[in-house]
Amino acid sequence: IKFDCSYGGVYQCAPSSEGGGEELSNDSWGEERSSAIVKMILDNNIDIIGIQEGRLNQLDDISAKLSKKNYNCCAGKPAGVNACLWSNQYAAIFYRSDKFSIKRSGTFWFSETSNSPGGDAWGYDKNAPKICSWIELKDKTGFTFFVFNAHFPHDNDVAKIESANLLKSKIETIAGKSPVMAIGDFNSSQNSQPYNSITTLLEDCYRTSPNGIEYTYCWWDPRNENGGTTRIDHLFVSNAFSCIDYTISSNVYTNKFGNIRNASDHHPVIVKLNY
Repeated sequence: IKFDCSYGGVYQCAPSSEGGGEELSNDSWGEERSSAIVKMILDNNIDIIGIQEGRLNQLDDISAKLSKKNYNCCAGKPAGVNACLWSNQYAAIFYRSDKFSIKRSGTFWFSETSNSPGGDAWGYDKNAPKICSWIELKDKTGFTFFVFNAHFPHDNDVAKIESANLLKSKIETIAGKSPVMAIGDFNSSQNSQPYNSITTLLEDCYRTSPNGIEYTYCWWDPRNENGGTTRIDHLFVSNAFSCIDYTISSNVYTNKFGNIRNASDHHPVIVKLNY
């Protein structure tokens, strides 16, 4: 997210192989990929970044590069407690420390026991837990606001609907009447029930000033992108914010094998806000 008086973004970090940080596939984590993500953030002068499915080695790598440019990372808590592939994933929030200070933060789980990991998730696979990290920030003028960085379940419609309901409830409980933005991978299109539920509380920035690509899920090989107009990654804001610019961008790089790849299987969404 970029701000006019103060731009923001959503970025999915997960590798496409179970190798995690190891170079086991063309899309695994490495210097070329992490540098492409950091370059995109710096080139767009982004103030707040939400990352979904980030693993500790990935967040540490990005943090080491961004800390030299006045960024801090609020990683929150990991998604799960067991040894499954998805447990060691975070919905991390990066922010410009020269523009904002942190007041408080937290994590909740999209499950029936939202305050602790490992609970039943309305029939969704417990071995693939999904989370939301949140942060309260204050700018240099004293303006305070909340950022909720969410990652919804991907293959259970009931769980998606219940996740949307839980997100709204948590926003109302944690943030109250304060300004709010909810960002992330909602795994729900603009024509879905979860989306419609969230937009009873918050406004979709896309409706204001869409630019660029019209879809967010892209897969790793730019040659194999699905195209279309389906957005599953969104940035929602309360009426304290106005969206000046909205762009679904692309971020390609050349990996160590010499192949052109997308830096994520989701295109970054970048908005510019005023308040």
